[in-house]
Amino acid sequence: MTEAPAQRTGISSLERVLFCLLMICFPLQIRKYIFSPGGFNEWSSFFVYLSDILFFLLCVLWAFRERPLTGAGVWKIFSAKNRPGFFSVLFLVVALCSAFVASSLSLALLGWVHVVEVFLFAWYIKRTITTKEVGTASGFFVAGMVVQAVIGIFQFFMQHDLGLRLLKESELAPALAGVAKIAAPGSPAMIRAYGLFPHPNIFAFFLTVALFLLLYLFFEKNSVVLKPVARSSPQKQTILFGACGGVLLCALLLTFSRVAFAGCVVFLAGFFFTVAAHSRRRDISPKALILTAIFLGVGFLFPAIALRHELADRMNISSEEQSVQLRSYYTAVAEGLIVAHPVLGVGVGHFVASYSDGESPLTYFSRSLPAEKAKDLVVDGMSKGWIYQPVHNLYLLIASETGILGIGLFVAVIVSAVGAFIKKRSTTSQADAPERKILYSIGRTMAFFLLLAFLFHGLFDHFFWTSQQGRLMAGFIFGIFFRFV
Repeated sequence: MTEAPAQRTGISSLERVLFCLLMICFPLQIRKYIFSPGGFNEWSSFFVYLSDILFFLLCVLWAFRERPLTGAGVWKIFSAKNRPGFFSVLFLVVALCSAFVASSLSLALLGWVHVVEVFLFAWYIKRTITTKEVGTASGFFVAGMVVQAVIGIFQFFMQHDLGLRLLKESELAPALAGVAKIAAPGSPAMIRAYGLFPHPNIFAFFLTVALFLLLYLFFEKNSVVLKPVARSSPQKQTILFGACGGVLLCALLLTFSRVAFAGCVVFLAGFFFTVAAHSRRRDISPKALILTAIFLGVGFLFPAIALRHELADRMNISSEEQSVQLRSYYTAVAEGLIVAHPVLGVGVGHFVASYSDGESPLTYFSRSLPAEKAKDLVVDGMSKGWIYQPVHNLYLLIASETGILGIGLFVAVIVSAVGAFIKKRSTTSQADAPERKILYSIGRTMAFFLLLAFLFHGLFDHFFWTSQQGRLMAGFIFGIFFRFV
């Protein structure tokens, strides 16, 4: 990846350490409960996370070094050349306005702060982090995710949590209600791999991103131009990268996340084969590409064959599945909220709080299912509260909480960024060193497919908006992509 020299002022060792520490810690859900209006609910409560504290310290150092929110820094946001930044600010303004129509102003304002954190993180990465620092931070992130992958593998094969309460590991057991499970015909229910995340689907997306970053680091190390500066043995590098990739892929399979499977196959393969096209110009070692494909293939096939019956059953999607039926209910609730609150929505963080104003799950399903079947589907979840969740669609959720204005501006951020990305094919010149051009090309390709993976997952889940891990991951992906805008 490359960067505009005018935007880089050089960061201190402390700031660099904090950034790398944040990359390790933001996948963790270490947090402190603050408050929840009207009683505790996971989706309508405010928490302070360890990653919040680390990012705040990072912003303090950033502010002292660069003063990004004063003078020229603010002017650059509203520059005609920075439409993604301009639309981002307008989106945050609309989200802030939505807080004043929410039932709990304090909760909405605190939720808005977390949304601001997304764009600040993206802006920080775009303006501050150099190619070398992105590579170093990616290494720390991948290392942390490999550890989590090992934890997830042990969780699945032991069929219970590992007791890592200090790291806020979820309590897991096949008999616990609300724990994500799979069950092949004639087999007992089995928990899916969680790692240290609140849900396997979030874990699966983070594993996918870790695979992207691992491939980026591998391609970087195996560039033909860069090979003379490599210090360690190529064989040892290949074994290390292959082993990490195999562990990550194995854990990804054990999450049994259908959306992540599809996204990983399509977008990770797209990244790999697009970069592989450079091997025709001998930019990337063909041997390295072949070895990478072999390691990833083996890492995928062995667990896939061992779990073929469970995976085949998981891939068989039925309209009678509880998860599929509940998603239809959440979508109906979102559509009702958008119609009832079209301009500014119900306020950031208030989707779940709005269930009390709408139709109950039992009433909704009783219209299309026999009474007894409707009760079996929802009564347990209603009594224990876990059934009340945000709509599993990022775009409907943003529209529900910030209105048509909010989702319109969010889409404008994405569209303007993609448009600028397409126009700005390269910032390298003929005089630039070959390794600079190669890293730019690989980084640009990765950024594009990462954004596609984000947009695809947003169609099926809400964690980019409702979980701290998801929000910071969204900021990280935006930041990487905005570097090429």
